[in-house]
Amino acid sequence: MSAVGLPLTFQELGIPKVADDELRAAAEAACAPSKTVWNIKRPINGEIIFHAIKGANTASLDYFKRVGKGRLGERARKH
Repeated sequence: MSAVGLPLTFQELGIPKVADDELRAAAEAACAPSKTVWNIKRPINGEIIFHAIKGANTASLDYFKRVGKGRLGERARKH
């Protein structure tokens, strides 16, 4: 995703201080009956999606720490 310029962190999405309750609401909305999440073969719920969102942000922040702190700042300025 980094290679095509997609945002990888909450900061890059423009929501650096997003609250857990806001993320939980978004995760629950993703589980609405009309959403494509139901195409997944295993049971999915808002809690799983919430933790996936948080985990993706944490993994991305860890990645940027490993490749150099400047990289996050460069990407954040582009968005």
